[in-house]
Amino acid sequence: MARTLAEINSCASKKLYDVKNLPLINIELCHVIPDELHMLMRIFDVLLRNLIDDAKDKDDIAKLKKETGDYLETLVEKIRSCGVTFNIWQPRYGKGEIDWSSMTGEDVKKVLNCLPDKLVFVVHNETLDETMQIWREFRDLYRYLCSTECETKSVEYTFNKCKRWIDLFLSLSEKRKGYQPENITPYMHCLTYHVPLFVSKYGSLRKYSGQTVEKANDNIKRIYHQKINRSDCTVDSLKVRKRIEFCSRENLQREKRDYTKRDKDYWEFDIREKRVSKKQRIIREIKETNDNYLENKKQTHEEIENLDECAIKQKLSLLGIKTRVRKKEKLVDLINLKFCKKPFVHDNAIQHGSLNLKIHVIKGKCGIVKNCDYDGQNTALSNKRKWQSPKIIQIITKVDPKFLKNLKFAKKHNKKSK
Repeated sequence: MARTLAEINSCASKKLYDVKNLPLINIELCHVIPDELHMLMRIFDVLLRNLIDDAKDKDDIAKLKKETGDYLETLVEKIRSCGVTFNIWQPRYGKGEIDWSSMTGEDVKKVLNCLPDKLVFVVHNETLDETMQIWREFRDLYRYLCSTECETKSVEYTFNKCKRWIDLFLSLSEKRKGYQPENITPYMHCLTYHVPLFVSKYGSLRKYSGQTVEKANDNIKRIYHQKINRSDCTVDSLKVRKRIEFCSRENLQREKRDYTKRDKDYWEFDIREKRVSKKQRIIREIKETNDNYLENKKQTHEEIENLDECAIKQKLSLLGIKTRVRKKEKLVDLINLKFCKKPFVHDNAIQHGSLNLKIHVIKGKCGIVKNCDYDGQNTALSNKRKWQSPKIIQIITKVDPKFLKNLKFAKKHNKKSK
């Protein structure tokens, strides 16, 4: 161990040795023990990134030689063969870099145990032996620090063991770009210069592992998403945790409540008839609404045809439309277009119990409408993922029964179309 808390405070006041600020909490560094799980995962991330860069480099070389070499895909398959879920993908807004799945602590241990023997034909052959040795020695070093064996060894022995692995890591600096001195992370520094003193003074790092806290965090998240109503998340999560602890301590099991159906005929026959009649009633109300709208539109069109140019212009001005058009046919087209944007909708079709159905469909809802009427033209739209349409389709003359099969989808469709 290098510095004490007093030395750090003096260095912070003088800005020496890269100490920029005073410590937030005054705790001696000899009492701050690193978490073995996070140290394992962060060093593993560096080694995995180097493997991915190595395989990607081999793919680029094979592409220049016009050869088929899917080394990166082979590496993904090798990692999956260790019994973990792993994927590599190209970010949507990335700059040519790739991203990959993050792993849990158990997945990292599985890969660390199985992958070193499967790296043949994945990384460069000239550095294959060194790469496999780096992975194997790091696995052995982690097991050593988490076992009781490290408690019986001296500080110098543990330090030399960690330093030897760091030297092996840096031995590839002249051949591969991911093994440079600047790739040495703070966790690697801590592994070499601080962990040996901790294990000789306090024992194995397993005693101070944070895996139990991480597991508790996972359980709390599972409770939040599955077992509470989220009105008071903190209190409800703690109550569930305490109930689980009490039941496990007292060896109690939760029994399911008995439920008896009071009306079996309803669930077997009546509910089906009710659903069928509900669909038929909705379709009938939509058809009645359509007929009323067409009749109202026809009457409005006849009334406009009997007006002169000045009366039509006055009607347009009341609707907020200013125009210099004088020809009667164009004025009639303008007012018809304005009326088409506000279709007539029957109240019985809009309000149907708790189901609120709209008669117009916002652009983008495909495969719902069979026939539409817009500006006096009938357009057939069916079974198409993308189709040209106006911003609002005004009237539905026939509705696909699939649209009414799922009432939840109809409600969701209504909310989006508001």
